[in-house]
Amino acid sequence: MRMVDTLNMSTAKQINAYREILHTRQQEHLRKTYGMQPVAARFMGKCGCGRIFGEGSGWAAGTPCRFDRGNLIAKYKGEGWWNLSCIDTARQDEFKANARYVREALSRRGWVAFDWTNEARQADLWREELEFDAEAAARERVTDRQEVK
Repeated sequence: MRMVDTLNMSTAKQINAYREILHTRQQEHLRKTYGMQPVAARFMGKCGCGRIFGEGSGWAAGTPCRFDRGNLIAKYKGEGWWNLSCIDTARQDEFKANARYVREALSRRGWVAFDWTNEARQADLWREELEFDAEAAARERVTDRQEVK
């Protein structure tokens, strides 16, 4: 006789209901994240980000960012249709530009930012780490951008 694990048995109806719940959650997340439900592009077009690819990007130099048929796109800042990845990149760049606390490391190019936050508690944790590690303190620092201005 075979032992059947009754706890992990689900009917097809239960599995489909769970898939529907997950799908609904994903749709809500996309609506919340992008301000609208992303749609699949019906034709090829230029992305609204305006980015032009350079030599080392895998594209020919001067190629504009674009989306292909079927790619998910959304309106962003009223500047046309954007790839979702371009929207994420733009938001991340805005956050980095506006973050209050910046953790920086000394490199050959000077001080280079590698971590950003708006929370004072997180910045205090970074400072504590540097207090305990003298070697890291020589090559890292935490900057409060509001104090600098």
